[in-house]
Amino acid sequence: MNFFENQDRARRKSRYLLLIFIIAVLGIVLAVDLVVATISAGFSGEYFVFRLPDPAWFADNTEITILTSLGTVAFVGFASLYRTVGIRAGGGGKVARDVGATLVSPDTRDPVFRQLRNIVEEMAIASGVPVPDVYVLEEESGINAFAAGYEAGDAVVAVTRGCLNRLSRDELQGVIAHEFSHILNGDMRINIRLIGILFGILAIGLIGRTVLRGLRFRGSGRKGGGTAAVVLAGAALFIIGYIGLFFGRLIKAAVSRQREYLADASAVQFTRQTDGIAGALKKIGGFSAGSELSQGQAEEVSHMLFATGLRLSSLLATHPPLIDRIRAIDPQFDPAAFAAIAGETAVPQPELVSGLAPAPESGQRPYRSDPDVMTLDAGQIAAFAGRPTDAHLARASAIRAAMPAALVDAARSREGSVALSLALLLDHNQNVRQHQQGIIAQRLEPRLADQITGLYEILRTLGPEYRMPVLDLVLPGLRTRPIAELEHLGDLIRRIIEADGRINTLEYALSRMMRTYLTDAHRRSATSRQPRRTVLIQSVSVLFSLIAHHGHSSRRDAEAAYQRGMKSIAGRKADRMPSFDPPVAWTQALDLALTRLDGASFKTKRRIVAALIDTITHDGTVTMSEAELLRAVCACLHVPLPPLLPVTNVK
Repeated sequence: MNFFENQDRARRKSRYLLLIFIIAVLGIVLAVDLVVATISAGFSGEYFVFRLPDPAWFADNTEITILTSLGTVAFVGFASLYRTVGIRAGGGGKVARDVGATLVSPDTRDPVFRQLRNIVEEMAIASGVPVPDVYVLEEESGINAFAAGYEAGDAVVAVTRGCLNRLSRDELQGVIAHEFSHILNGDMRINIRLIGILFGILAIGLIGRTVLRGLRFRGSGRKGGGTAAVVLAGAALFIIGYIGLFFGRLIKAAVSRQREYLADASAVQFTRQTDGIAGALKKIGGFSAGSELSQGQAEEVSHMLFATGLRLSSLLATHPPLIDRIRAIDPQFDPAAFAAIAGETAVPQPELVSGLAPAPESGQRPYRSDPDVMTLDAGQIAAFAGRPTDAHLARASAIRAAMPAALVDAARSREGSVALSLALLLDHNQNVRQHQQGIIAQRLEPRLADQITGLYEILRTLGPEYRMPVLDLVLPGLRTRPIAELEHLGDLIRRIIEADGRINTLEYALSRMMRTYLTDAHRRSATSRQPRRTVLIQSVSVLFSLIAHHGHSSRRDAEAAYQRGMKSIAGRKADRMPSFDPPVAWTQALDLALTRLDGASFKTKRRIVAALIDTITHDGTVTMSEAELLRAVCACLHVPLPPLLPVTNVK
């Protein structure tokens, strides 16, 4: 199953969850109606006698039943909406903070945290997604982790202190690769929606618990049937809440179990070694703390954890049995080995240089694996979307390792990330660059302007394959800026790329990609509707015509490339394709086109990406500029594309 199928599967499951939620709410409504009817029918004067209502009571008291039903639906719906809106406003970071995790600063100097960030950064570059924020649950000694967020742009990865203290670098990398699988496959969105849905179902039980606790402070001196009725109501609501909890756990188990096998398999494919993730799972089985989290933290997020965080029966467990997961990776594993693992006491130290080569010294050639023009297998490029392999991870590690320390430090700092994002857009033409630097000098402090110039000089010594990885690295630092500052930065970026009186397609795509990342990170992007076929064809035409013009020097070759891509989309109606020439106001037209195409189904996006690749590879080669452009456009469509590999490097 590829990325696009996984995304559509995730959307279908979201609709399935909505159906289950409606059924659960109807069950809760019936239960609450029965409680209210029992209490109302049981009163006789001042006394209360427990008795179940007969059908005649419901016939005579339809108004009470209707009001109770509507009130219950409204309460559950409001509770779910309240929790969902709260999470949506804060994204994955709110989920992590709500369970007690603390943010690891991008510029941390703690060697354990730096190793964790290095692994996450390498995974992000290899996956073609912005680097997620990293959190640690400091008080949790169990080995566990989770990823949370709506989009890759607002994703976070959280690990327990037990992960950092107990796992080797390879094992930690396996866990992080597992979580990246959830990011890439759309599982995060289901998980985060499930939190909101289940909160509404469980809210009834919270009321019952509050009522029962309140009665403890009232005493028993007051006589009459009122207290008995309140006790009955509180107990009934409490029981209804736990019925909701039971079915909520069943829902989580049904949603989560199979995905864990898929994520384990993806982690093995990503890292190309089984010892990492298998070793982490074995240590969970061997150590006494296992993967358990404190009860209050684990319940709400149990379905999104790396391993089960609660002691539950097999029926309610959100994850497959640990032995089954291990044997799916290591069929020869003997559970007796858990005893030997339990006897291990050594805590692994951070391997500070493992997978992290020193920055290149002055005059040393940075990592470059590709020529300026690559020969690519067009059929495999789309297949790699959302499915990075060990070859992509190896390339990402090499690129990340060769980045000069000054560049990495700037990307990880709050102020330096702004400077680096602007340095990426400075033109190689000296006259244009001087004009751009003049604009920067007018808008920013001299110290920051000088830093931008210095970072540009470092970037100029590197190959073009570094541009997008650097852009991925700067996002965590930019996320911390207030929205007003980011709007100011966006205006400055626009002025910089327009400094020479024109905007080339690559400049536009990189700036648009940055805007997409930041709107995702701040949960400000509007959801686009599925475009109609005519709108889809028109939007694709704008995109493909600009892509074809960008990659071909002659109009004849560009038009041939455009027609090849459009025929992949239009099919038999290719004779009615829109004009090849892009609109005069092409930046506004492309903005609208990308927004509309982002609303397409992932099945449609798969066709768009495949046709886009056909357009780019029409002449049999792909320049580094075209490769960057392809990845930037895919990022704007929320299709993560790993670094492109020449055919000779593809495994």
